[in-house]
Amino acid sequence: ASRLITGGSIVAPVPVLPLPRDELKFLRLKEWKKVDAFRKRLLNEAADGKIDGEGDELPLPPDMEWRQQLLLNYCYGHEQSSVLLFPYGLFVNYINHAPSSSESSDGPVANVKLQWSERLMNSTTTSNNFDLRSLTPSQLWDQSTRLEGLILELVALRDIQPDEEILLDYGSIWSEAWKEHSDQYPDSILKLADDHTLEKEFSPAYIMDDAVTNLRTAEEQAQFPYPENVFTACFYRYENETTIQNDTVNKDKTKATPWKMSLGLFDMTNLRPCKVISREPANDRFATPQQLQKQGQPPQGKMLYTAIIQNRPGLPANERIPKGTKHIVSGIPRGAFRFVDRPYASDIHLDGAFRHNIGVEEGIFPEVWLDLKSE
Repeated sequence: ASRLITGGSIVAPVPVLPLPRDELKFLRLKEWKKVDAFRKRLLNEAADGKIDGEGDELPLPPDMEWRQQLLLNYCYGHEQSSVLLFPYGLFVNYINHAPSSSESSDGPVANVKLQWSERLMNSTTTSNNFDLRSLTPSQLWDQSTRLEGLILELVALRDIQPDEEILLDYGSIWSEAWKEHSDQYPDSILKLADDHTLEKEFSPAYIMDDAVTNLRTAEEQAQFPYPENVFTACFYRYENETTIQNDTVNKDKTKATPWKMSLGLFDMTNLRPCKVISREPANDRFATPQQLQKQGQPPQGKMLYTAIIQNRPGLPANERIPKGTKHIVSGIPRGAFRFVDRPYASDIHLDGAFRHNIGVEEGIFPEVWLDLKSE
């Protein structure tokens, strides 16, 4: 909190977007191939009368479970509902969990709770002339329904002091799931290694950035590759008017565009995939030839690199290197390089990574949404 928030006052509005829980399920490409083969076999057996072919959805193979998108961790949900609520208000997705004061805990306790903001919903103009909370999940997902106008709010349970962290109780079901995950996760990672599920060395990008001082060239990586989950990138601003005539490589000498430092270069929008092809000592440019001769090999990490710069997805046309062009840049310092996690390859996407929606108090989800409730 940046100021004193008195108990009972509104901390922040929380507009939410309803989502179907099933939409957050997914499988990887290799898994879909196994599923297709398994379901084809089931269909053949059903046609032969060996199994009952009825049912709305064919099952997954016995040794496979649906994966869950990371988005699930940020959604509010109820265990008896197929509806999830994704909060998209400012900063509300950064509120951490703490147990309620009724639970025994030596640490901090929750200081806010969620409730429907009837005041804001009544004053918000939407294209719907009805309350979305009156619809069943199947009615919510009807294409004619505009999923707008649902607003929760965070309410202070007591006075919250300046600089005190805002904390929300995620619910007992979430707490139990997190405890089970915390207890089992180290063992599950070891099991993945034993089962050779982690076929190659794994190291997150932020670890690689700290551990690797001198970058390997593409030739060196052929023998000593980096972990498959990362790739190298560097900060570089491509100028479309740069002539390509020097961007060539031959067996004897590398000619390249020199790397330039400029204002705003280290903005993440300028981070592009690259392939290191050579490196050389970064000698002191003020040293005399005699001093350079005496210096010999520079200190560890004091190297300049030459790299092939590549495009990344989403670049505007004027920042894209023309197709078929090998754009080579020289004199790149180590500080301009970053290791980057490949999509869906960081540690939060490992098998066994935690996935569970944030729980809400009873009464937040209307009865009509509890479509998974057992009779």
